[in-house]
Amino acid sequence: MKNLVLFGTGYTAEIVFDYFMNESDFEVVAFTVDDNCIEKDNFMGLPVVPFSLVDKKFHHQNHSMFIAVGYRYMNELRAKKYREALSKGYELASFISPYSYIGRKVKIGNNCFIMEKNNIQYGCTIGNDVLVWASNHIGHGSIIEDHVYIASNVTISGFCKIESYSFLGVNSTIADKSTVSRFNLIGANTFINGRTDSFMIYASKPERNKREFDTLFGENNQMFNPRGYID
Repeated sequence: MKNLVLFGTGYTAEIVFDYFMNESDFEVVAFTVDDNCIEKDNFMGLPVVPFSLVDKKFHHQNHSMFIAVGYRYMNELRAKKYREALSKGYELASFISPYSYIGRKVKIGNNCFIMEKNNIQYGCTIGNDVLVWASNHIGHGSIIEDHVYIASNVTISGFCKIESYSFLGVNSTIADKSTVSRFNLIGANTFINGRTDSFMIYASKPERNKREFDTLFGENNQMFNPRGYID
């Protein structure tokens, strides 16, 4: 078994913990969070260590790390901790469910989390720090760049490109050879055909998705300031 430290103590970290412990060759030995975010000394029966001290107690030479943080601030929070963990010398682990299909000539980066029943076809490239929830289709030759979050039942057709810091909502569909540009929020049930503009929300129901966006990412979010909506 390989030793693994998880960054995070939220519900995402709890889910990630369960998958790594039951469906991988890793054993989670501790959790870590920023020093000012520690609310308890243990989580899931394991110690919670301040991030400033984690390498002293769980050295990067014999421990890997996974950043178990969701899509807050359009994945920028997770990306920030990803870079900080790399700067400490940690190898960042990836999880790929044995219940997903991964085609030939598929490349998958580090700190990726791919749940069950995903179909990732021939020749796809999945970048670093990409979270793919359950039951998605990623078509042949498609490219998913770094720091992306894909919810469930998303269809990405062949030869598509999903650029960095984007979020694809449940049941969204990306047509053949389309590009989702940087910092896009693609709302639930939304169809994309062509190339989107960066820093945009594309939503089939704009008002509902605006409310959801404010709830999930913060009404006054300075890290992501979308310019508008497309019906």
